Amino acid sequence: TLWIAPSQFAFPVDLPNDLLGFPPARTRLLVDNVVAPWCVDVAFARLGPFYSTDGTKANFEEILCYHKATQTLLCCDLLVSVPSAPPAILDYNDPRAIEFHARSTADVATTRDDGWKKICLFALYFQSSPLAVTSPPDGTLGGALNFARTAFPSNNAKRDLGWGSFFAWSWPDKAAVDAAFAALAQDGALLVPPILAVSILNRHPEELRDFVDRDLAKLVRGASACDDDDEKSPAPSLRRVVPCHFDAPVAADFADVRAALCAAELVAGVDDDNAGGGAGTLEALGKFVRQRIPGGASSDTTKPPKRRAVPLPAADLAFLREFEASLVEAGTIAPRPPKP
Repeated sequence: TLWIAPSQFAFPVDLPNDLLGFPPARTRLLVDNVVAPWCVDVAFARLGPFYSTDGTKANFEEILCYHKATQTLLCCDLLVSVPSAPPAILDYNDPRAIEFHARSTADVATTRDDGWKKICLFALYFQSSPLAVTSPPDGTLGGALNFARTAFPSNNAKRDLGWGSFFAWSWPDKAAVDAAFAALAQDGALLVPPILAVSILNRHPEELRDFVDRDLAKLVRGASACDDDDEKSPAPSLRRVVPCHFDAPVAADFADVRAALCAAELVAGVDDDNAGGGAGTLEALGKFVRQRIPGGASSDTTKPPKRRAVPLPAADLAFLREFEASLVEAGTIAPRPPKP
């Protein structure tokens, strides 16, 4: 039996589930109060669905599972932990990826660690502040032609790594790359991917808060939508998180997860007036975390830091903010709700 989130959709053509590879006779939906044989061992909770606009099926929905015996939270896209060094699986999979990105320009190679940093910055920001596009497209035909003309430099030293000789950017400042990556990774502290924070979760702050305080807390007590009554469930207990992307497993407790999800609201722009690491943002972030997490920050100095100390820099979020604005203008996603 295959269990899936109920709010599936396909783009650009919305096909039924059986045409998406889910066999009708063996597919079940993870809805509230579902009766599943594995609920004895694995509890689950649903975040969402959060629809892009009214009247559309396009949405974000996350199923989080909690394995009771190992006190492990399993998630797909909602949380990630960015490791400082490139994971070994890159070599087992295809080392060309890190070689492709380990360059400051098309013909100047750098190190594997540098290539890993740039992969992370690309994956989570699309276009971070240290990246310089050689000829940025400006929406005109001439701009597109200029971009195409400069995107395939003749001096590309890594033509064999894929995409022909495509290398439409440079990284002129290594110190800026290092700083942007450090602010992103923060020693592996749990992070809501910026694209989710900027274009989805910041449109549903109340639902996110309710999910953290009610559903997530219930989940890590070992209860879930499978259960009708969890009044006798134990206190929240969590030892690790296993995301589908980047690093796993990640040592984290319930408060670490709460901090990451609650901080996402500020990073996503609920407090745009102070976004980007200024004193106002840090003060607001600290106040918010102290309010939401009993006891505030952990006093156990022997535990590796797993809570983010500062929000993501505004300069690195700038491209995603512009992308968000373009999606709103096109009617693809709804505008953010007004600040309370």
